Amino acid sequence: MQMKLQPPQGYSSWLAYAVADIDTRQLLIEHQLGHQPGWPPTVDSAMIRDAAETELRGCFAAAAVFATTPPVTGLPPEHARELLRHLMGSISEAQWAAGWLTNLEFTLWQALKDPTSTHLLPYERAALDYLSQTAGGWWIWFDDDAKPELSGNRFLPWAEWFKLLAPHDAVDPTIHSDGSA
Repeated sequence: MQMKLQPPQGYSSWLAYAVADIDTRQLLIEHQLGHQPGWPPTVDSAMIRDAAETELRGCFAAAAVFATTPPVTGLPPEHARELLRHLMGSISEAQWAAGWLTNLEFTLWQALKDPTSTHLLPYERAALDYLSQTAGGWWIWFDDDAKPELSGNRFLPWAEWFKLLAPHDAVDPTIHSDGSA
C-alpha cells in the first residue's frame, strides 16, 4: 500500500504548492523568444504567478460547486438556482477578488454568450449554461437605496431577466445557441 504524501506545510494542496513554486524563469525566456503568442510585451514573473493562482482559485471554486451537485439528471430547479448563485459569486471572487462584482450579472452574461471571452474557463461556461437552463433564470444584485436591508442577490426568471437585459443587450438576448431561453 502506497502512503499518501501530504502537501508541504502551509499549502492546502499539492496544486497550490506547485502554483506558488511555479518556474517563471523558463516561461519568461520562452516569451522573449516569441514562443508565447498573445502575451503582452511587459509580462513578468508576478503576472505569470497571478494568472496561475487565478486559474487555480477558479478550479477550486468550480470543484466546490460540483462537489455538492446532485446527479445531472433530475436536478431540481431550486438546487440549480442556489448552485448558479454560488458559481457566479465564485467566478467573481476568482476573477476580480469581489464577492459580487458591480454588474456581474451582465459581465457573466456577455462572457457566456461570447465563446471567445477570456472571463470564463470552459467548465465555468458549461456549468453556467446548464445551471441557468435548469434554474430557469439568472441572478442579479439588487440595490434598494431606500431600504438597504432589502439589497442583495435576487433570482429573476427568464422573462424578467430579458426585460432587465434589453437595454444592455438589444441585439440578441438569448443564452443558448439554439435560441431557447
